[in-house]
Amino acid sequence: MEVGVGFDFYNGWFKFGTEIKMSYGLTDLLKREGNIYTEGIESMRSQIFQISFTFE
Repeated sequence: MEVGVGFDFYNGWFKFGTEIKMSYGLTDLLKREGNIYTEGIESMRSQIFQISFTFE
């Protein structure tokens, strides 16, 4: 699932854009193998926060 917002700023010579995006993983990425390394972890999901700048 992704949610984001962005803005474009126009000038006579160039365009500058910014974007803030948050991504959340809905599925569990943990492969349970029944050993001491995976027993203590309840779940493993990705959470990403991203800032993008574009200059055209």
